[in-house]
Amino acid sequence: MLPKDGPKVVYLLGAGASANALPIVSLMPDALRAQVPRLRLYFSDRPEVSNALSKYEMELNNLARLSIDYGTLDTYARSLFLLGSKSAELASLKLHLSMFFLLEPFLAGVPGPKSGTQKGYMCTYSIDPRYMGWLAVLLSDGLELNRRVRVLSWNYDFQVEFALARYCEAGSTDQMHERYNIHPSAADKVINEHDFFLTHLNGIAGQERRDNGIHPWYRMHVGVAPGAAAGLFKLYGAGDVKGLNLRSGFQERMTFAWENNQVAQRAIVQAEHALREADVLVVIGYSFPAFNRFVDKRLMAAFQQGTTRKRLVIQNPNASKEDLLNLFEVDQDIVEISLDTNRDQFHLPNELFVG
Repeated sequence: MLPKDGPKVVYLLGAGASANALPIVSLMPDALRAQVPRLRLYFSDRPEVSNALSKYEMELNNLARLSIDYGTLDTYARSLFLLGSKSAELASLKLHLSMFFLLEPFLAGVPGPKSGTQKGYMCTYSIDPRYMGWLAVLLSDGLELNRRVRVLSWNYDFQVEFALARYCEAGSTDQMHERYNIHPSAADKVINEHDFFLTHLNGIAGQERRDNGIHPWYRMHVGVAPGAAAGLFKLYGAGDVKGLNLRSGFQERMTFAWENNQVAQRAIVQAEHALREADVLVVIGYSFPAFNRFVDKRLMAAFQQGTTRKRLVIQNPNASKEDLLNLFEVDQDIVEISLDTNRDQFHLPNELFVG
């Protein structure tokens, strides 16, 4: 069991942290195009969702094209935001990305259709197993998380919540938000910046705002219930009123940090507070893309506050110290920078084991 007292560690997660379960940026076009053909295996006996599936497939194919044209879907989203008059298109993007990340864990191990000499897209795991090994260290007796550790995630996915739910044998994944103080909360609870485990800087996929609160669609992943997924498609294809409500409901909770809405603002406040207190920052699977640069500069500045010597670890097989120094003003008298190229498990700094 890790010591309760000692140096404080913050993890910053990018898409590469979920790469064994969800597509990284370069694979998004293939993954988007492959999802519906794989979903049809689940819904072969449910003809009532056929039309909605076809509509959804058309939208995903369009997003696959846009992700190539713009380099990433985040860049495309930023372009819609800057135009100002494209709020409907931005809401549609969030809806379809939310649905994509909700549905992808159902399809672990299911290959997509082959195209020419290319193998069909497939991820092996519904949960990246590295989360399981990492949490095995962070969890103690009574399934309590070590309070010296905070996690910041640029990911919309709920891989951390999904892994925690497996350890807890929880009845539903969304229960993890309240048990472990995760933002944005599925119960719409305000999480204190002094007492959180995980904050999603870009919000989270699959939380739908309804008149009576938040409905987290990802609770259906406990037990893998295709019926719940079919229910999602019934709403999606139910016509203008319900379709528009669904689009509006997803828009608020899956956000982008640069939108500066309430969910994003709260996440950044939590992140800056954690980084000011941190002794070690471990960055996993994140390449500091240009569209997040303003927020990343704020986070890096918060980490460097104070005069205490700190340590920054970049876990990424393609990262270099020089690249980081070209992007940010890092005071190397305060921050020691090191690299970890291991792909097999998340980095566990020695400071975690020091009391």
